[in-house]
Amino acid sequence: MNEYMTGAELQALREACGLDRDQFGQLCGVQGRSIKYWEMGASNHGVPADVAALIQELAAKVDAMTADAIARHAGASGVVLMRTADPIDNEVTKRVYLALRRRGKEVRLVAFDNKAYRATLRGQDTPEARQAWAARALKDQARPHRQDQPPA
Repeated sequence: MNEYMTGAELQALREACGLDRDQFGQLCGVQGRSIKYWEMGASNHGVPADVAALIQELAAKVDAMTADAIARHAGASGVVLMRTADPIDNEVTKRVYLALRRRGKEVRLVAFDNKAYRATLRGQDTPEARQAWAARALKDQARPHRQDQPPA
């Protein structure tokens, strides 16, 4: 079996991790255009082994985080997940959201607001505190659009 990664494989794994070329380039210590050249097969040297190893490791990590989160929320009702500024966490959140919905679970998404969260923390940053904050945030973020309002 060939041990070298194709550019198409690199692109598929990068996208599966929820990263754009610049974000992945930062992790690799190169510019996004280098990632583009490798993905397009425009480089005369192929995908470097350390880059291939990094993306495979990252993809495995995303898969494991997703499986863990799905298992953690499988028995819960009224799950509220949070989107953050971290593209990898957001990819995991997206996968968990879709998997739970496919299983018929009621699951919602909120945008994580670090400032608002820290104001309600009171010194405890736990998964339970985050879930409680997310449930409260859902009420603030899930508002009807003005066109959906009943006539006055």
